[in-house]
Amino acid sequence: MISKNKAKFIISLQRKKVRDEEGLFVIEGDKLIREFLAAKIPVNTLVAKAEFLSSLHADLTRSVNEIEEISYEELKHISTLKTPHNALAIIPIPEREINTSEALKQLCVALDFVQDPGNLGTIIRAAGWFGIKNIVCSDDCVDVYNPKVIQASMGALIHVSVFYYDLKKLLADAAAIKVPVFGTVLE
Repeated sequence: MISKNKAKFIISLQRKKVRDEEGLFVIEGDKLIREFLAAKIPVNTLVAKAEFLSSLHADLTRSVNEIEEISYEELKHISTLKTPHNALAIIPIPEREINTSEALKQLCVALDFVQDPGNLGTIIRAAGWFGIKNIVCSDDCVDVYNPKVIQASMGALIHVSVFYYDLKKLLADAAAIKVPVFGTVLE
């Protein structure tokens, strides 16, 4: 059973301000959580139904600090989904700083003013599919750790690094080392 304070805390991580302050984000869904565990990404807390927990191999849970068994009703209360899956996990936000000269050595996607979380998640998923390792977002793009972005990315965040950076500086850095730049617009 999850405590009221823990439930409030998990729900509070739906807000960007709290995610930034705490350095944590939430992932939901059996498949997504299994992928994060298999990638040996540290997990602060895993809350899940008993069936899900019993289905996990012991090797997968080594990177988990805290595991709590909860009921479906409790999961429904803390989930961002209308129909929650069997598990939810709290993950530390990785500390990453972009090294533009390294990022520009390979294909890199730059995004300006992407506001829809589903669109950003889909772009991350497509980038992962095509082997693109870095996405650079302008500061006015939606937060990559927004729950809807996480869901739409379907685990691709494990393989794609997303940075927030001044795109004018990025393009200037690309021009300085003679990296070709291609742009697209909706019009």
